[in-house]
Amino acid sequence: MPFLVNMASVILITGGTGLFGSALIEYYLKNEPDTNIVALVRADSIQKARTRLYTQIKNSPTFSTGLEELLQKRVRTVAGDFTKYQFGLRASEFTELQQSVTDIIHSGASVDFGLPISEARVINVDGTKNVLEFACHCKKLNSFHQISTGHVAGKRYGTIMENEIDTKQGFFNSYEQTKAESELLVHKYMDRIPAAIHRLTTVIGDHTTGYIRQFGFFHNSVRLLSQGMIPFLAGSRTGHLDLIPIEYPVQAVHYLHRQNFRPGTTYHICAGPERSFTLQEFLYETVDHFKKVLNSPNLKPPDIFSEKEFENRIAQSENTRITAILSALDTFIGHLTLPKIFDQSNTVRDLAGSGIEAPLIRSYYFKVLDECVRRRFGKK
Repeated sequence: MPFLVNMASVILITGGTGLFGSALIEYYLKNEPDTNIVALVRADSIQKARTRLYTQIKNSPTFSTGLEELLQKRVRTVAGDFTKYQFGLRASEFTELQQSVTDIIHSGASVDFGLPISEARVINVDGTKNVLEFACHCKKLNSFHQISTGHVAGKRYGTIMENEIDTKQGFFNSYEQTKAESELLVHKYMDRIPAAIHRLTTVIGDHTTGYIRQFGFFHNSVRLLSQGMIPFLAGSRTGHLDLIPIEYPVQAVHYLHRQNFRPGTTYHICAGPERSFTLQEFLYETVDHFKKVLNSPNLKPPDIFSEKEFENRIAQSENTRITAILSALDTFIGHLTLPKIFDQSNTVRDLAGSGIEAPLIRSYYFKVLDECVRRRFGKK
């Protein structure tokens, strides 16, 4: 496929088949007529890479027929792997990319909470280093954007500042730890490349339609709630669950890339307490909705206990299935006992006047739950 390199910009996007990357590609296609995109997709052939990418993007209900031609003309799919030397590409192709790419959005990562730390580091840390080294040799580089997560706060609680990262906080799982390590790596390169970090909180679905691009830990958790398989939890009743729809971070990253790029800045792209459910509200609202749509009048929300009481009840439980489920949630459940508020000073400052802000959770949450039911919570 011919690739036009004489356009205004050429953006390399990793993770284009994922939750965030696919939505980002669609948004740039719709809003930037003079931009070309290079999507680095892990596959052993161009055809397989293109099929993976196109399937993910075109399945979105917001993908219109008019975008089909743009996808074909303006998105160059490259079959490669950012965890490998020179992305596993031929030297000539790797060099050509370094000569043409003007911007990089690194959203590729493993989001498997249970992955062994050594395996998670290969993808999230070593892979990020490869992309950063690539960026250092890009002849026309204007910006580098690291897509990170609010979960790098790990075992901290209270107010989490945007400019904090290495606070010896400890982590609940390998995903959090390796994403924090990758952020530290980006900071080391900030004197060599113009880079910004965007920390997203939990993306659950589409604001307008409820569509879910990729099912994950959150969707599996509400599936268990819909089945009454979580009788009790550890947590703070008044702590907030920071959930966001996909449109908000996509629009925010695009604006912070094109309209107000500030190298060296970290952003919390989140909902904030005033636009979120508390843990108790989340459990009651979720279960109440499932009671209606699934015709399950006996469904009950989990009881909320202190961490110590939670551990005692697990130890005393004779229901091995429930115990196994609650143990499987252990890689995340600790966050519920350590409520966090994400400072948004940089985000508020740099999005001022854009009209871009997180919507109220109630304006879209139940659409996402209905989509979970419609698609059987992502189960094939």
